[in-house]
Amino acid sequence: THILDVKQTGNHKVQSFVIQQPGEYGKPIMFNLWNDKIDKLNPVNIDDEVTVKFNIDSRLSDKGYWNTNATAYDIK
Repeated sequence: THILDVKQTGNHKVQSFVIQQPGEYGKPIMFNLWNDKIDKLNPVNIDDEVTVKFNIDSRLSDKGYWNTNATAYDIK
């Protein structure tokens, strides 16, 4: 688990973290935690094995490419 700094965007806070999927072909995935959900990251240490519950959403940018976000809402 790699934990990035909290960023303030207007009245909202967001913290990103990256986990490595297990297995031979596991990929890194970056998740965002928003506002009061940031506290769920407090007991997590680097290299902890975690389970993340999340939502994925994609949006078409004004430049014509897609952005995909993984927003975590629970970490165990």
